[in-house]
Amino acid sequence: MVGKLPVKNKEQKKCIELRSNAKINLSIDVLRKLPDGYHEVRMVMQLLDLYDKVGIGIFPERDKAVKISANLPYIPRDERNLAYRAVLLMIEKFPEHKEEHIQVALKKNIPVAAGLAGGSGNAAAVILGLNKLWNLNMTLKDMIEIGKPLGADVPFMLTGQAVTNVCLGLGDDPMASTCCEAVGKGDEIKPLPRFCSYVVLSKPSISVSTPKVYQALKLDEITEHPDMDKLIEGVSEANHFKIKKNMINVLENVTLKEYPLVKYTKDKMQEACPKSKVLMSGSGPTIYGLYANRTKAERVFEIMKKTNEETYFTKTL
Repeated sequence: MVGKLPVKNKEQKKCIELRSNAKINLSIDVLRKLPDGYHEVRMVMQLLDLYDKVGIGIFPERDKAVKISANLPYIPRDERNLAYRAVLLMIEKFPEHKEEHIQVALKKNIPVAAGLAGGSGNAAAVILGLNKLWNLNMTLKDMIEIGKPLGADVPFMLTGQAVTNVCLGLGDDPMASTCCEAVGKGDEIKPLPRFCSYVVLSKPSISVSTPKVYQALKLDEITEHPDMDKLIEGVSEANHFKIKKNMINVLENVTLKEYPLVKYTKDKMQEACPKSKVLMSGSGPTIYGLYANRTKAERVFEIMKKTNEETYFTKTL
């Protein structure tokens, strides 16, 4: 069945199923363009209780070293899929396992291409899962270094999912955290205390190209930058007022102008609860709102569900 590993049988050596969580950005600041074309950023990222399920099974060698299945027909099953590339990268790093046949089954619940790091989370789950199944005993720091080539969000997803998947036994690792500051290209991680809030996510039915957003960003025209130090203070103090006051995503300068549906979604959610904080996650198109009060969050969810089909009620972890 699509999205599931085969029934366990005598040929199957090992298997594991992990949660692959979504994330939001509590802020994004872009500091400068680097010589290699990437951008230096400073962000705060927070894990959510919305997740895909990633099953990983190891079999004796068959006709194909890596096989991906998924519950959605449009999910790529080849190198375009970060989970697929994560398996290849792990085999490259640990060639003693190159004769094994790895199957990865994805049950997708997180919106695809939404600014919520669904694909990055799947790749992180593969690295975490193979570390466990292969008895590698790597630290999160080790796995972060392996995951960096797969994308800037993968290191944070490793640190967060180490917490949410208790079966991995990584909860005491000093890097394990569901809230982190990310600097450099976004892949240098500094753990922060967890931040508690209800969250409503709403994704308009479009996709946004992250590279194109960064290419179109004009740093000298950004008029408002987040006070990251104040934001981190707010997170550390569990001060919702200070957190919300200092949440800014500078990528909105591009996405909200270029994609009217994203701006419409943000305006609609802000209108539904004017005193809440509403922000875009990543480069978009998903808009989210933070709510200390569950009843208010549920009311906004019902309103936004009528606007965008892909609307979710969840919470931070």
